Amino acid sequence: MSTPSLRFVACNYPALGHTRPQLGLITRLTQNHDDLLITILVYSPYVSSTRKELETLLTDLSRVRMIGVGPFSDNAGRGFNSLFLAYVALQELIPAAYKEIVERGSVTCTATGSIFDYALVPIPTIVLSDLATPFAGQGIKAITPDVKLLVSWMGTSSFFINRFGPDELGGYGSLEAKARVVLNRDGLGEDSLMAEAFKVESNFQGRVLPNTEGLPMFDYEIFPQDLDNGSYTPVYINAARQTNGWAGGVAICSTGNFEPQARQALQNWYEG
Repeated sequence: MSTPSLRFVACNYPALGHTRPQLGLITRLTQNHDDLLITILVYSPYVSSTRKELETLLTDLSRVRMIGVGPFSDNAGRGFNSLFLAYVALQELIPAAYKEIVERGSVTCTATGSIFDYALVPIPTIVLSDLATPFAGQGIKAITPDVKLLVSWMGTSSFFINRFGPDELGGYGSLEAKARVVLNRDGLGEDSLMAEAFKVESNFQGRVLPNTEGLPMFDYEIFPQDLDNGSYTPVYINAARQTNGWAGGVAICSTGNFEPQARQALQNWYEG
């Protein structure tokens, strides 16, 4: 294969709801660009299942390098505990593999033993970092500050804005900053950050939330059931550091025909 003019790295999180939209984008990119080489960094126990998913979409994988990182296991589960291991481990495993790539070294897939040589492959021009690999995105930007970092988001534009957008768009992107105000005011330590963030987020008073599509929605509709959503607060806080700080855009599983105002608001937010 001749040297590609476009190099693309995707940081995969192995939950199927994250993987399938990401692989759909990778398929479309591969089909539309003959000069594109894609590297997908996958938590090693999920390489086989991720490859099977991709093979249902794309018959020719010659321009896709799927590299397993971390210890291999052939009995990885899909439950929360199994996926949490991936969430923690990938934050360090992905930047380490990425560093080898940009230094034109060789990377070994720990799932298959295949060795991928990057000696003749220029450094990536675009990196797609999953919502659930935020510190991988941070590590990648530290290695290559000029690379274009995009967030891979498995939901709609409206939900992305709700979770990470500014206050004026009805978003919770400033949740960490608001929680830190409470820490400073009450003299609390860093270990109280997530608990205080959840209190701020769940302080429902029946307020109407602004949203880009102009749909009537109240603050208590964020959590319509009485569930322990506090466990996801750290994920959203950490993800917001990526979406609002290190990333320069987002790839979303949605369409402007479905939510045109949200799409435009999101574009204006990142480009403004």
